[in-house]
Amino acid sequence: MRENQIPTSEVACNGNPRHVDDLDMSPADDGYIIYQPDKDRVHFLNPSAVLILELCDGENSPEQIVDLVKQAYGLPDAPVKEVHEALKQLKADCLLL
Repeated sequence: MRENQIPTSEVACNGNPRHVDDLDMSPADDGYIIYQPDKDRVHFLNPSAVLILELCDGENSPEQIVDLVKQAYGLPDAPVKEVHEALKQLKADCLLL
């Protein structure tokens, strides 16, 4: 392991959401197709959901993800409810640890 790498167990235990490894993301009309090879599952996510998924790197807290989505879309108000709902759905779909 390289010196600046964080072990998976530490990332998963810090409370910040982290997406599962080895996701195959392919652009599609109006979103992305996400393939999970280990489960042989396919998901279709809209661009906002993909942004949230990509921000789930174990480094960003849910509050930071809300702020980053707000900045990315230039929103006047923080999309707290929407981001938290997306995180719940991504977790339910087994895309987050």
